[in-house]
Amino acid sequence: MIRRSVTFRLVRAVLALEVALIVGFGLSVYFQTAGNMRRYFDSLLQARADGIALMIDNADGVLRMEKPLRPNTRPASNRNPKELSWVWSDAQAEIEGAPSPRGLKRFRDAAKPPAVGKRVVFDVESRDTKYRAIWSRVVVPPDHPTTAPDAGPREANVLLALSRRAMDDAVADTIEFLLILSGGLLLATGVATVLLVRWGLWPIREAAGEIEAITTANVGLKPVGTPNPPEEIRPFTQALNDMLARLGRAFRQQRDFTANASHELRTPMAVIKSTLQGCLLRPRGEAEYREAFGEVLDDLTRMEQVIDQLLLLAKLDGRVEQNAVQPVDLSDMLTDLAARYQSQADAASVALTPPEVSPAVVSGNAELLELLFSNLLGNAIQHNRPGGSVRLWCGSRDGSAVVEVSDTGPGIPAESLERIFDRFYRADPSRTRRQGNSGTGLGLAIVREIATVHGGTVSAENQPGGGAMFRVRLPLASNTAPATD
Repeated sequence: MIRRSVTFRLVRAVLALEVALIVGFGLSVYFQTAGNMRRYFDSLLQARADGIALMIDNADGVLRMEKPLRPNTRPASNRNPKELSWVWSDAQAEIEGAPSPRGLKRFRDAAKPPAVGKRVVFDVESRDTKYRAIWSRVVVPPDHPTTAPDAGPREANVLLALSRRAMDDAVADTIEFLLILSGGLLLATGVATVLLVRWGLWPIREAAGEIEAITTANVGLKPVGTPNPPEEIRPFTQALNDMLARLGRAFRQQRDFTANASHELRTPMAVIKSTLQGCLLRPRGEAEYREAFGEVLDDLTRMEQVIDQLLLLAKLDGRVEQNAVQPVDLSDMLTDLAARYQSQADAASVALTPPEVSPAVVSGNAELLELLFSNLLGNAIQHNRPGGSVRLWCGSRDGSAVVEVSDTGPGIPAESLERIFDRFYRADPSRTRRQGNSGTGLGLAIVREIATVHGGTVSAENQPGGGAMFRVRLPLASNTAPATD
């Protein structure tokens, strides 16, 4: 829906902010313009009213205009606003030459009379026309000194009204200009925001097109998106490519695992079938049947071992059962394992040196941890040379429990170091169970999985003097606990 569009939300936010700014700016301009126009109009009224007051003469106590004050008969316009004026005395006597008082009452009733020497400015409407008016009460001194009893200063009223049309039209024109300008700005801003958002999101759309073309066969082989994306979406594209790379590796490992598992199970099945078919071809003696059944039993045992290890890997699945987690002292565990594997080492003519251990307590499943170190110790003995040795070391470094299992065998080929922990991977594929290797290719994969679910790591490296060394790091019990269900 359009309301969920990023473009729509950004455009709405930008336009809302711009509308708020325009309204604030427009109101400021409006009040400033209206105030300036009102002050200008008031100053114009005051000047015109003062001019009319100066035209009043006081001759021996009689007020008259210097010259008749005639109404403005020119057509009203913005430059020539309609004008109304009246002049009268406080004694209500008409002043010679002053305009007719017709219509004066409406204007006089619209404001409170000012004090003598003061003025009042007000708005009034008459005959559908709005006026701005000024009412002044002035004192007119005698034209020349006199001793006449009735002579002296006289008070007069001047009321001048000008049509507000010019002032109102100027304000209206300002408002109209602001509305047109605001509409244009909003339209331009909306279009520019849409274009900018689309341009900014273009790398995401490009990445989306590339993602649509991804299949299980090519996932993770090529990064998606532009080589140098904008800074704002770089973390997203980086995380996406990392996820796709991990997903690609998982798919490839799954394919390899399926193929290898099928091969590991199909081979003994084929051998069993071949052995049984050979037994049915002709009658055989008891010794031959026993030998054939023994081979079948060996192959079935091997299949059972593969299935059990596959089930163990599936059961682990990144978790350890909560009720099986307990403190485990690795030094005691390695000492017990060394004693248990001593006979196997003697049979292989391999010297199993006493473990060099110091207390290292971790939190985990004792059965799984024992399986981890049993696999490493068994591998060290099996892949050693006659007369070689196996060394066990256990201690703590940098807040982690560390266990090292090293041998003096041929070591691991350099190209196999990165894949040695993959499922069904064998550094030397030529070695088969017929050559005395009963391994399934799952032992080191189980080692890595157990280390991972306990929050640790396992690594392999070749020693400078020959042989391989496996190093396991696990969090100490006081630092962290393994992932649990």
